[in-house]
Formats: sequence, structure tokens, C-alpha cells
Amino acid sequence: MKTDEIFLTHILTRCQKIISVTSAMSYDEFLENQDAQDVVIRSFEIIGEATTHLSEKCRDEHPGIPWREMKQFRNVLIHQYFRLDTRQVWSVSRNDIPEIVVQIQKILVSS
Repeated sequence: MKTDEIFLTHILTRCQKIISVTSAMSYDEFLENQDAQDVVIRSFEIIGEATTHLSEKCRDEHPGIPWREMKQFRNVLIHQYFRLDTRQVWSVSRNDIPEIVVQIQKILVSS
């Protein structure tokens, strides 16, 4: 479980970074801020990669977290960057990431 804790902490840290970067801006500001986009996209890449290093047991014990989707989103950002949809990046940042933070924090507290 120690290894899982490390990768869960990476996921949590990058989720918090996404919230920090996006919480004080509008979508239009995000669109115009390439540095913010770069931080958020890199954070999603790290999140998706970290999910691949979690044990199957950890992922199975927490089916409410969209592990597969996190990995797939990372794959699109890395391998199909030319298809990047900033609206989707923004939507996931604002709508999904805060709930993932809550869930990851619960896992880390209970471990």
C-alpha cells in the first residue's frame, strides 16, 4: 500500500494544482492564458500516469473514482495533443477534479 500512497499523493497534489490555477479565472481567461493551460494539461498527464502505477487492488477498492477515464484522458493529451479540446480540459478541471480531491483525501486518511 505504501507505493499506492505515493501515487495517490501525486494525484492529489496535481488535482490541487489544477484547482489552484483554474479557480480564480473564467474559461475565456483560461483560453487566453497558455501558461495556465500548460500547468493544467501537465497535471492531467501526471494524474493519468500515476493511475497506471496504482495497484489493481487499490483501483478495485475504489470503483467510484474514474481511474480508466483518467488514464485515457492522459493518453489523448500525450498522444493526440492535436485533438486537444480546451473546453473539455476546462470542464474536467472545474467539475470533476474537486470531487476526485475529496475521494483521494478519504483514501489517504484511511490508509
